[in-house]
Amino acid sequence: MNKPILLTVYMCMVVISLTACATAKPMAGPWRARVVDAESTKPIEGAAVVAVWYEWHPAFPESRTDYLDASETKTDKDGMFVISPRGPIPRHPMGEVEGPYFTIYKPGYNFFSGSHVITEDNRELNIGSEPITISLKQLFDANSRRNSAAMAKGGLSSVPDGKKKYLLELYRSELNTLGLPVK
Repeated sequence: MNKPILLTVYMCMVVISLTACATAKPMAGPWRARVVDAESTKPIEGAAVVAVWYEWHPAFPESRTDYLDASETKTDKDGMFVISPRGPIPRHPMGEVEGPYFTIYKPGYNFFSGSHVITEDNRELNIGSEPITISLKQLFDANSRRNSAAMAKGGLSSVPDGKKKYLLELYRSELNTLGLPVK
């Protein structure tokens, strides 16, 4: 066999092998947490919780991370939320799923964004199947409240509106309360 044909066959085998290796992460979750007021430690009912997964994949000249999926819920009367188990499947043959990353927002409070909290004794606790407590600091001045609302919404710009309906409802409600135009 001549070298160009051998090289072509070899490259096809490599591509097929890499494609076959690209699989979804196993089903993960559920993810649970309790959201409380930082001062009073009372539960915060009705906070929007958006969990977002991203897909990392290699690309030329550099790798990319793109939105993959999201799930939204809200906290109950005890401040608890649960995001059901799931394992989004990457779209790219060599893609890897990252997340979920959480945004938690309630009007009048500073928003939370991330996948873990740091305790007072400097331990990192991930949001996972064992519930952790997330404290939100109450905000009293209009400028801080406007900024928190804008940052909670802006951090989810890649997420389709249909996947963050409740958060957008709370965002609009906060702007109305503050007497600001709704965008």
